[in-house]
Amino acid sequence: LPYRLYVVRRKSCLSFVAFGIDHDGYDKYIKACKKKGYKDIEYSYDSSFCAKDKKGRELMIGYSDRDQRMDVSVSVD
Repeated sequence: LPYRLYVVRRKSCLSFVAFGIDHDGYDKYIKACKKKGYKDIEYSYDSSFCAKDKKGRELMIGYSDRDQRMDVSVSVD
């Protein structure tokens, strides 16, 4: 499946949904986010991840293997 991306910008967060993502893609995305500074991990499971960066911005990721869907939300200043 080709990737599809839907983005929503709110005052307090940026959210997007990506379709066509397999579990390996989900794992790679989490690894990339950790490299970008989201290292204060609140929880990390097979289908969900939550961490904060040094400025306290929160990143939340949910994953559905059945739907090959990844939901991402990042709080903004």
